[in-house]
Amino acid sequence: MRQTKRHLSLFMTICIFSGVVLGANMIAMLSMELVSPLMYPHEYEDYISNILRYDDLLIRALSFLVPTIISIIYLLPIYQTINKKDINYFHPIAKKRLLTSPLILGLVGLIGWGMAFLGYFYRVYKHYLPLLIEPAIKFLIGMFLTGSICFVVIYFLLEFINRKHFIPFFFPKGKLEECEGTIVLSIKTRFFIYFFAVAVFSVFIFYNIIIAVSIDKVQIEDILVYVTILMGVLFAFGIFLTYIISRSYQKPLIEMKNITSEIKKGNYKTRIQVVSNDEVGNLGESINEMAIGLKEKEFIKDTFGKAVDPRVRDHLLKGNIEMGGSLCESTILFTDIRGFTPMSEKYSPQIVVHLLNQFFEQMSSCIEKEGGLVNKYIGDAILAVFGAPIELKNHADAAIRAAFAMLEERDRLNKQLESQGYPVIKSGIGIHSGEVLAGNIGSQKRMEYTVTGDVVNVAARVEKLCKHARRDLLITEATIKKLIESYDLKAFTKARVRGKSESIVLYSN
Repeated sequence: MRQTKRHLSLFMTICIFSGVVLGANMIAMLSMELVSPLMYPHEYEDYISNILRYDDLLIRALSFLVPTIISIIYLLPIYQTINKKDINYFHPIAKKRLLTSPLILGLVGLIGWGMAFLGYFYRVYKHYLPLLIEPAIKFLIGMFLTGSICFVVIYFLLEFINRKHFIPFFFPKGKLEECEGTIVLSIKTRFFIYFFAVAVFSVFIFYNIIIAVSIDKVQIEDILVYVTILMGVLFAFGIFLTYIISRSYQKPLIEMKNITSEIKKGNYKTRIQVVSNDEVGNLGESINEMAIGLKEKEFIKDTFGKAVDPRVRDHLLKGNIEMGGSLCESTILFTDIRGFTPMSEKYSPQIVVHLLNQFFEQMSSCIEKEGGLVNKYIGDAILAVFGAPIELKNHADAAIRAAFAMLEERDRLNKQLESQGYPVIKSGIGIHSGEVLAGNIGSQKRMEYTVTGDVVNVAARVEKLCKHARRDLLITEATIKKLIESYDLKAFTKARVRGKSESIVLYSN
């Protein structure tokens, strides 16, 4: 996510934090003024007014000025970081204080109101104690609840603003859990605070209304006015808290749902913007780490699929990594470039590799289109298998079709090479069918999936006969017998293959 200095200036930052603290105290003061008529008898109004008049400056200093000064001092690292020219530099202390600012500034507001109560209580104790013991106790409760309102407003509002503006700015890559030493309130604790703010405050206010009516502290005609005003305030306060709390959890949960849907589709590049260090934030970090892990695994899988055939890759990833293998009916296709050694001597290694890569690319494509497996590249030769590791019923037919396509692609490639001034490639193909052993060969530390057996040896030796027979394709009778479809093939010769006691019949196109 792109963030610039223009999005968060020093002036804007100071206005936001100061506005939240001062606004919360104003809301708390307003709530105190609304509840006060229900808490104190008419005969004590003069004494209360006298206290307020003489100690007004002290009370304002304690409840507003002191918390504001403490807040500014606490937020200085944040202001200093915002003011720096280097946008990529974020001081660790500034990050820590940003994450803890909702809780700390909320507590500072609560403590400010506690200090204000001490100022009031001192005046009561000094001048009016015999008359105001009962009101003082109620005043203590009222101040605590008023301070609690201040705490709730600062905490939830500042946390909401932090998630929307400051945390994405200070933590563009997330990783909030790496910021050590922060105080984290769990989701359960936050909802208890929410319950206290909405439920307990309401019970306290309506309790005072009932008591006031029962002992005639307030005229009955005034009750409707107070009830209407208080219910309106409580309703607005409840909507405010409900919105910012629900928004704080709804948005990241919707984002997580969308991100997991993208991951399910195979899009591992998308990330969740983590803006909290609670359980939801930890879940977001875990989803991001999961996406990174899946992306790495997909990259490894894709790279592995380029080193070996994807079917072999999938076969091994299913847990088939034991040494050894199983017997299966397959057709082996072996192709080799003729005159490769003179070519290597005449041309530079770069040109030779370039020619090899083009040849292998075209030949492998023909093999794979027919369901064959390019088992390995052996110098300038290709060993292909039809029928392993995945069973192929018409493996002989598939090998024949692949061979015809390979010869056509080779001729097409030679025309391109010749037009570019490169030498043409001559190759031979030998095909033989039978029972092979397909499985893992090597050691426990290093192994490869391959096919072994006499069928592989015969296919390689039949291909060697192509040069002497002046043919591009030779097929053994064993393969011809397994064909399901008919092809334009005819018996070409009967030859002796090294390692075999009897001659075999070879077919060609």
